[in-house]
Amino acid sequence: MPLKIDDFFTTQEERDDMKKEKVEEIDISLLDTFENHPFKVFDNEDLKKLTE
Repeated sequence: MPLKIDDFFTTQEERDDMKKEKVEEIDISLLDTFENHPFKVFDNEDLKKLTE
């Protein structure tokens, strides 16, 4: 399908919409591991006490 002249231009509303934050769903297989990250999850007695 050939492009039309209108395909090269956007409206102000479309440009404003592109600037907004959006939630985007991606396939989980696209995620990579982050080795040696500084965050740890502790599942110990102290955490259990805290949740109580």
